[in-house]
Amino acid sequence: MPQIKHLICYKCGVTKTSYWYRDYDSKGDWTGKHVCYECKLKINREKNRKIKEDRLKDRKCAICEGIDTYITSKGYECWARHYSQDGKWDGKSYLCNLCNQRIRQEEMSKVIKRIKEQRLKERKCAKCGDADTSHWYKLYDEKGHKTNLWICRRCYDKDYNKRPDSHNSIRKIMSICRSGRDIDFNKFDELLENEKGRIGENIVSETLGVKNQNDVADNYISPYDLVCHPRYGRIQVKIAGFDIKNQSYDFTIGTEHEFDTLIVLCMDKERPWKDVKEVYIIPEECDELYGESYINIYKGSSMSKWKKFRVDEKPYNNTYHNMDIYKKFFK
Repeated sequence: MPQIKHLICYKCGVTKTSYWYRDYDSKGDWTGKHVCYECKLKINREKNRKIKEDRLKDRKCAICEGIDTYITSKGYECWARHYSQDGKWDGKSYLCNLCNQRIRQEEMSKVIKRIKEQRLKERKCAKCGDADTSHWYKLYDEKGHKTNLWICRRCYDKDYNKRPDSHNSIRKIMSICRSGRDIDFNKFDELLENEKGRIGENIVSETLGVKNQNDVADNYISPYDLVCHPRYGRIQVKIAGFDIKNQSYDFTIGTEHEFDTLIVLCMDKERPWKDVKEVYIIPEECDELYGESYINIYKGSSMSKWKKFRVDEKPYNNTYHNMDIYKKFFK
């Protein structure tokens, strides 16, 4: 396009541009000046921005009634239309970004729930053919690989009781551990996990002044470790040394939580342990423990979700230092 001579942009002062535009005042009258193509774009953007700001000035969320929402890195506010139950928009109702995301998540959860319910209606046990059970388990093949088939709880329990790591299989080992074999710190590396667990149970039971449920029931397969405490109810105890490689304390608590309170003892990295470093008392009903089978507590993490459950470890450490097995080895 040929350039129009003798025109100068009153904004930036250029004399050459792809297009020239007249400049108008607020009343719509031409000021006698011209602007270049780039400056015209900037003017339009600024005008649109002011119009949008005026339009959003009194906007608030239809659910939380908040006036703030998420702002992108480019400065755009994220608002979403709020539709009625019949899917219509009234032209003025909006949702802030947080409420909009929550609604979308709830809708997605409902869809997933409907899909799961439909699948459960069609599911049958691959072994007995039963469609009614309190819990479903994945079926594994002979090589230990997960298949797409399911088995009911009754068939799962039958298979589980035959395994070497089942309660029935380790019951004898646990009985020997807790009734006929003394724990010797000189052979700490040879101690079974059940024996180490008994150390933790003794620390907590003596500190809180309650008895060990396994001793009271005399069957060593109780679903929880300590008898009912007036404050903590049924107590499950877990103990672990510090894992230097992962820089954490790792605990396995299982999928079935048949206790009211979980108490975990974090020991030091020494073998045998010299001190109780940290103690956590976690109620089973808390959100942090819901659905968890494992707990990992990382050393020095100020953002840990378990931090609020930590208690003073000194009473437990004093109990540990006064135990016969400790004094016999260290003193």
